[in-house]
Amino acid sequence: MIDTIGLINYEVKEFCSLNRKTGCVKYYTEREEAPEVLGMYFRNEDIFFALYPSEEGPRLFFENREYSISRDLTITLDRQSPRRRFCIVEYGIQIEYDKSPYIEWDTWSEEKYVDLFFRIEQDYMDSSFYEIFTLERVE
Repeated sequence: MIDTIGLINYEVKEFCSLNRKTGCVKYYTEREEAPEVLGMYFRNEDIFFALYPSEEGPRLFFENREYSISRDLTITLDRQSPRRRFCIVEYGIQIEYDKSPYIEWDTWSEEKYVDLFFRIEQDYMDSSFYEIFTLERVE
C-alpha cells in the first residue's frame, strides 16, 4: 500500500502530496516537487477531497477518512446553478461548491477535466474508471 500519494488539481494546476494514514497534505506549485502524481483533488477554504488509485480500486479521501468507490453507490451531482451539490448517498457525503470559472475557458478545459466531482459522477459506472484507478499489486 502506498502511504503518500501525489495528486493534481487540474483546475488551478496545483500539486500536493497526501499521506493516507495521517491525512497530512503538503502543496506544491511545481510538478517536479510533488511525489508521482496518481490522482486528483479539489480544495477550497472548507473542503479537501481527493480521488486516487489503490490496489483495491478507486479511493476517495474526505474529512480525514478514506472511502472506496463502487458501482453500487448512488452518486449524484446537481449542476443546475452556479452552486453545485455532489452527493454519495451511502456515505452521507454532501459537498457544495461553486462551478469553476475555468469550465470551457479554452479548448483544453472540458468540464470532465476541470470539475473532479463531475468526472466521478459521469465515470464511476464505467469499467475504464476502475482500470485507471486500480494499482497493480507488487509482491
